[in-house]
Amino acid sequence: MRDHRSARARLPWYVGALLALPLAAAAACPDSATRARLRQDAEALNAPGIAVDVAPERLRASWEAVLAATRACAPADPRAEAEVLAAWAEAARSTGDADTGYVLEERRLAFAREHGLADHRGDAALRQGAALVARSAFDRARERLHEALAAFGETGDTARIAAAHSELSRLDRRRGDYLPALRQELAALALRRSLDPPPELSRSLLNLAVLYEQLELFDEARQHYHEALLAAELEGVPLGVADVLNGYAGFLNDFGAADASEALRMAERALEIVRRHGNRARIGSCLLQVGRAQMNLGDRTAAAQSLLAALAEADAAASAALRAHVQFRRGELLAADGDVAGALALVEEARRAYEQQGNRHRLIKVHAVLERLYAARGDKLAALQSGREHYRLRNELLGANATGKLGELLGNFQLDEERLRSERLRQENALAEAALRSEREMRSRTILQSAAIALAMLLLAWRHLSTRRLNALLEEKSSELEAQRQLLADANRELTNFSDELLARSRIDALTGLASRSHGMQRLAERLAGDDPHWALMILDIDHFKAINDRYGHPMGDQVLIAVSSALRETVPEGAELARIGGEEFMAIVPDFPRGLARELGEAICARVRLLRIDLGGTVVQVSISIGLLEVAEASVTSVRDALVRADRALYVAKRDGRDCVRVAADA
Repeated sequence: MRDHRSARARLPWYVGALLALPLAAAAACPDSATRARLRQDAEALNAPGIAVDVAPERLRASWEAVLAATRACAPADPRAEAEVLAAWAEAARSTGDADTGYVLEERRLAFAREHGLADHRGDAALRQGAALVARSAFDRARERLHEALAAFGETGDTARIAAAHSELSRLDRRRGDYLPALRQELAALALRRSLDPPPELSRSLLNLAVLYEQLELFDEARQHYHEALLAAELEGVPLGVADVLNGYAGFLNDFGAADASEALRMAERALEIVRRHGNRARIGSCLLQVGRAQMNLGDRTAAAQSLLAALAEADAAASAALRAHVQFRRGELLAADGDVAGALALVEEARRAYEQQGNRHRLIKVHAVLERLYAARGDKLAALQSGREHYRLRNELLGANATGKLGELLGNFQLDEERLRSERLRQENALAEAALRSEREMRSRTILQSAAIALAMLLLAWRHLSTRRLNALLEEKSSELEAQRQLLADANRELTNFSDELLARSRIDALTGLASRSHGMQRLAERLAGDDPHWALMILDIDHFKAINDRYGHPMGDQVLIAVSSALRETVPEGAELARIGGEEFMAIVPDFPRGLARELGEAICARVRLLRIDLGGTVVQVSISIGLLEVAEASVTSVRDALVRADRALYVAKRDGRDCVRVAADA
C-alpha cells in the first residue's frame, strides 16, 4: 500500500493538472463496446481497495479517456460530458480521495455554468459547498450553497433544495450559530415531508439530533436519533443506516458506561456495513466509536487496538478531522491509565487541529480535558488557561455572550493573580540564594522576606475580596443565562409544534382519509422491528380501475376510491392499520391473527367490496378487489422491502388467477 504522506506530497501537482490540462479530442467516435470497456476500466481502477495502489496519473488518464470518447460521440450533448465528470467525482469520493472529488466538481461547475445546465450546476455547487464546510472555508461554502439553492429553484427540485438547506444548517452549526442552523434543518425537514415518499428523511432527523446534542438538549437528541434510525432502515440505503448508527453510538458513548453496551452494538453494526463499501474515513469513524464503547466498558486493551486501527484509517484517508477525533480519545485513554504526559501530547495535537479547523464545539471538550490533565501535572497556570477557554467557548456557543465575557474577565483576574504569585516566589528564591552566599546579607534578607510576606498577605486579602465580588456577579449572570436558555427552549417548542403539524398532515391521505404511503411504510417498519410475529400484511388492488377512470373520468374514479376505502374500514377488525400506498392500491397491517384466519378476513373483504353499488353520475357500477396476503409468523421476513415484495407477488398471482380473490404468499 502506498504511503498516504507521499501521495499527499504529490497532490498539488496533479490537482493542478486536473484544472489546467485540456481534454484531448478523440479523432473519431469509438464503438459502443469500446466506450463501455473504457468506462468499466475507469470504474474498476476507482474501486475500494484498488485505488490506493494505483498511481494518480493512471486514474486521471483512464477517466480522461472516457471523457474524450464522450466528446467525440456526442459533440452537441454537453449533458453527457457533465454526467461523466459527475461519475468521476463520485468515484473519487467513494475511495476517500476528497481532494480530487473537489477539483472535479469545480470543473463540472464551470462547465455547467458555461452550457446552462441548471441541474448539474446545482449538484456541483452543493457538493463543493459540503466539501468547503468540511474544510472550514465557511464564507466560500455559503456562496456555493446559495448558488445551489438558486439552481435547484430553477429546476423545481424540492428534494435537492432540502439537501441544500441541510448543508446550510451544517455550516451554521459548525460556526456555532445554532438558531439559524435549527431553522435551516427544520425547513429541509418540512420540504422532505412534503414529498411522498419523503427522500433522505433520515438525514434531516440525524442533523437535528446532532444539533440538539450540541445544544445540550439530550432528551430531544435521543428521540431524533431513534427516529433517524427508523427512517434510515425504511429508506434501505446501507451507508445511510451506518451513518445514523455511528452518530447514535457517539451520542451514547458520551454518557459513559450507562449506554456503552448499546453504543458498542450500534458501532459494530455500522462498521460491518461500511467495510463492505470500502470508504476508509467512514471505517475509521466507526472504529473510533467501537474503541470509545470498549473504553467505557473497561476493556482498555481492546479500546487501544480499535483506536490505533481508526488512526491508521484516518491517515490513509488523509482526514485531518478524523485524526484529531482519534488522537483526542487516545489521550483520554492514556489519562485513564495514568500516563499524563502521553495524554497531554495527544490532546494538545487534537487542540491544534480543531483550532485550525475552527471547530469550537470540539474545543469545548478538549479544553475540559486539558484543564484536568494540567492540574494533574501540577501546572496550575496552564490548567487555569484551559478552564477559561472551556468556559468562554461553552457560553459563546450556547448564545450567552455576556456570560462568556464575564467568564473571560474572571479568568483574566485569576491569571493576573497567578502571575503575581509566581513573581513573589521567584523573588523569595532569589533572596534565599543571596542568604546562602553571604551571612552579611542576613539583615537585608530578613527585611526582604518580611516585605514579601506582607505583600503575600495583601495579595491574599485582595484575592479574597475580588473572588467574593466576582462570585456574586457570576451568580447574577448565571440567572441571565438560565433565562436565555428558557427563551431558546420556548423557541424550540414553537418550531417543534410547527414541525408536528406538518408531520400530522403528511400522515393522512387527503382523498380517502386513510394513512399516507409514508406513514404506512413507517408503521410497517415499526411492526417488523417488534417482537410479536403473529400478524399479517395485505396488499389490496381494485380490479380494472384504469378502465373506470378512462370511461367515467378521474373525478368518478375518486368516488370509487372513497367507497372502497369506507368498505375496508368497515370490514377490517379493530386495531388493524390501513394505508393508501398507490393510486388504487392499499395496504392493511392486521395484528393478532392466527394462521388461516387472515385468509378468511381477506375473502370477507372481497365479498364486502363485491356488494358495493356505486353511483357514477346516473350509472351504477360494481367493483372487485384482489388481495396478496403475507402471514408473517409463517415466513422469515428480513426487511420492509422483503415483506412488500412477497405480498406483491401474491397479489400478482391473485390477478393472474382471475382477480376478485385472495392469494397467500406461501402459496404464491
